[in-house]
Amino acid sequence: MYSYTSDEEHVKYMIHLPDESRKECMEFLISSAEEWLKSSPRFYQFAVTLNGKHIGEVSVYGLNEKFTEGELGWVFHRNYCGNGYATEAAKALISFCKDILHLSKVVACCDSRNKASIQVMKNIGMSLSEKNMPRKYIKRDEVALETRFEMYLKD
Repeated sequence: MYSYTSDEEHVKYMIHLPDESRKECMEFLISSAEEWLKSSPRFYQFAVTLNGKHIGEVSVYGLNEKFTEGELGWVFHRNYCGNGYATEAAKALISFCKDILHLSKVVACCDSRNKASIQVMKNIGMSLSEKNMPRKYIKRDEVALETRFEMYLKD
């Protein structure tokens, strides 16, 4: 995981990345594992593997107290981008959100310059909901524009 979360150029559009140390990466993994142990987790983080190799991750975070809406996210090692893995994993995550968590809506957002993530959002059937919102990067002094997509999951 650290091999892609610490790749400063590759994760330049991620708000909470890059990881600055293996310790920081490990602390995130520990908090993710601890979250799974709770009776009502507030987020779910899934490793994506290919032939036994960890190539990325997808996640869903609760957006409201009752966790009826969630925010999707993904990040993959640069060597595995452009092959449809993010789209495939995001589709599986949406099924989890609908069938297991029974969410009514999911959203995803990214830096407006992140064409790859915008394409994943389109590929999985999400609809554009907002554009050009301010996006503040936590680890560097930068504000950019954000694009948000959404999908309603209830029939």
